[in-house]
Amino acid sequence: GEGLAERETALLLARTMARVEYLRDAEFTRPVSVRFVGRDRFKERLSEMSFGVPKNDQVYEAMFVYGEDENPPEQLSGYLGEAVLGYAAEEGAENITIVTRDESVRAVDSGVLAHELVHVLQDQRFDLSQERYQRDTLDGEWAVDGLIEGEASYVDSQYAERCAGQWS
Repeated sequence: GEGLAERETALLLARTMARVEYLRDAEFTRPVSVRFVGRDRFKERLSEMSFGVPKNDQVYEAMFVYGEDENPPEQLSGYLGEAVLGYAAEEGAENITIVTRDESVRAVDSGVLAHELVHVLQDQRFDLSQERYQRDTLDGEWAVDGLIEGEASYVDSQYAERCAGQWS
């Protein structure tokens, strides 16, 4: 298929933003845009992105993300290259990038879009770059990430439940 036309993408974004605002009882303060990147190009760019290299290799080895004789950044990059469906850009959180199989096909799952919109809303409301959200330990980092990702996962599950057929 051809995917979404630019106008269809804008309408889907507006509808999904309104639904996320309703579910979170909070409004976006700045406009949000969606861009698409093909999986192959995403994998090429992954090395330039700051998803973070693990500070504790043993933890990732224990989770079988990679083995002790493997290159951690390379293995993590390979995993993320296949697993990431979308992300909210770090530069001011007004951009969401959706990873598609083919860059020419603008396709997005509304649950993925809702999840990433929660991250944009979080950053617009709380400025997640503030020092209070930065932690020096892996446990602290994961605690903050758990709150951030937990809220987005909760909202995207509520979104899926409410929008499974028709929004009411």
